[in-house]
Parts: sequence; structure tokens; C-alpha cells
Amino acid sequence: MNMSNLTDTDKVISRNELDKYYIEEGLTPSEAVELEKKFSVKSFRIDLSEDPVWVDLTSIKVYLRDMRNLLKENPPLTAQEERDLSRIILNPKSDKFSKIQARNTLVERNLPFAFWMAQRFQNRVTPSFSFEDLIQTCNQGLVEAAETYDGTKDTKFCSYAYWWLLSSVHRALVDRGYAVKIPARYPARFNHLKTAEDIVSERLQGPAPIEEIVKEHNRLFATDALSLQLASEILTLYPATVSLEEPLFEEGHDKTPKDLLLSDEPSPEELAEVGSRKELLLHLIDTVLTPNERAVIKARYNLDTNVEEKQRVIAERLGVKPQRVQQLQKQAEAKLLKAMKAINFEEMLNR
Repeated sequence: MNMSNLTDTDKVISRNELDKYYIEEGLTPSEAVELEKKFSVKSFRIDLSEDPVWVDLTSIKVYLRDMRNLLKENPPLTAQEERDLSRIILNPKSDKFSKIQARNTLVERNLPFAFWMAQRFQNRVTPSFSFEDLIQTCNQGLVEAAETYDGTKDTKFCSYAYWWLLSSVHRALVDRGYAVKIPARYPARFNHLKTAEDIVSERLQGPAPIEEIVKEHNRLFATDALSLQLASEILTLYPATVSLEEPLFEEGHDKTPKDLLLSDEPSPEELAEVGSRKELLLHLIDTVLTPNERAVIKARYNLDTNVEEKQRVIAERLGVKPQRVQQLQKQAEAKLLKAMKAINFEEMLNR
């Protein structure tokens, strides 16, 4: 994301745009706060009057209840109270107990903000990183923000803490995503290298050598120049993308992943489902229909052969008129529909 054309103080951008730039560029929370001052950003909307519709965990419900009770007794802090608490926390002459008490007050009154932040990332929850872990991560970021917050710089605590919480969550997600911990700076560097690779590939009209990628990277991001060895290591840490147009086999075979994805051939699962339906349907036909009805249905819906027969052909074989074949078909279909409803056809298929 290019921010060079967004330096106008009247420019309004979304937090998602700022988030993306913050993560891509690997900014510190303090740098992010200074960047936010250049723009008009939508304020936070936090409402914890009711449990979120998705909350079904007892532990989270208890946490929300205790948080609401705490806020009933202690309303949100004013801007002046935040500045006073910040002054106590950062003052070297303050005793240790006063600092801890001021920090805890600043953190407790902003717990709804940390919960709101955790909700923004609830879609990133995994078996190894639960929503409770996400809340704990945001609360830890709130503590880190409270210990460094300077109220004299005309910045609300929520605006300052937002970037600390975002940093904590991003770092936690990066750490949990790999069996071996990867430095938090590496994802941003990987994105930068891919940007340089795209530029070099377009210029050369073909694959980009690693040496040219590093040169282009160091030209674009001179403040974070990388060595050839480090760039190679970063690129190998992340799975490579596969082109849908790349041939799957050796020469002489033009099949690509795209061809397989767009194939009209049924999958094994679809074939199995069709087989189950046909088997159960044939059982009903043999059970509830008369011999003539059975013969008409099987012939009209090619259940015995792969050829659908016309009414005239069936009539000649049975020795009846075509109108009678039509009557037998309607009778058979009505009987089968009634039988399917009686046995709950779809439920039996799913057993």
C-alpha cells in the first residue's frame, strides 16, 4: 500500500487500510500513532450491553459479566484522568505501588476495548489458538500500552493502545502459525521481496533471479536492506504459490490444475452419492410397484440400460396403447413419491 499520496491531514481512511500498511511496513506502535495523527480515522464503537451472538462458552460469559460489573462501579476514564494516570506511571519519582495501581486502573477501565479488538480477529481462531488466548493476548497488549502511554502528547489511550494490541495479536498469530518461531519482522520482509520479484519479472518478461530480486528490494526499501543469504532464507520460509496454468506432467500432456478444477467429470464423492440413491430407489421400485409400472419406470428413466425409451416403444413391448403407458408412469411416480416421504428418503441416504 502506497501512503505517499495520503499525507493530506484532511484525508479520511479506514482503520483496515492503516492496519494493512502497519503490518506490511512493520511499524512500531509509536510510529503507527504518529501516522494516525495525519489522517481522520473513524472512532471506535464498543457496545458490550449484550453478549455477542456467537458467544456460547461459559468462561467468556463469566468474563463479560465480571467486566460489566467492574465498569458499573467504575465508569470509563476521562481524558484528564488518563493523563493523570500516565503522569504517575511515567514519573520516575512515583513509588512502585502507585505505578502498579495506576497501570491497573488504566487497564481495567479499557478491558471492553481489548475485548472489542479480540472480536475483530475471531475468524483467526484455531485449535491451537483459542478465542480465550486471543483475549489474553489483547489484554497483555493493553498492559504494554499502559506502561508506555504518554498522556501529554494529546493522544487518547485507545488510539495509542490500538497499535499495541494489533502488534500483540499479529505477533501471536505469526508465532502460532509455525512449529518453529519466526521473527515478526519476516512476514513484512517477505511481502517486500515478493513486490520486488513482481517488478523484476515484469521487467525481464520471465522468472526473476534471486540476485536481481535482492537488488530491487534494497532499492525500494533502502532502510531495510537485505543480504542475498537472508533474502533466500526468508523466501524459503513460506510456501510457494502454484500457477493454475502450469502443466502437471511432462511434455506431451497439457493438463493443468485449472483443467482439473473446471472438470465436468463427477468426483468420487458425487459418484458414491448417486450410487446410493439409485440403489435405494431400485429397492423401492421392486417393492411398491406392479410389474407393468416397474417396467415403465425403468424404461422411461433408463435404470436398466443407458437408453431412455419412448412411450411408443414401451407400449409395443407391453402390448398396450401409448396412453396406457403414460397412465402407468404417473401412477408409479405417485406411489414412489409417497413411499419416499414415508421412509424419509433423504435421511436414510445420510445414515
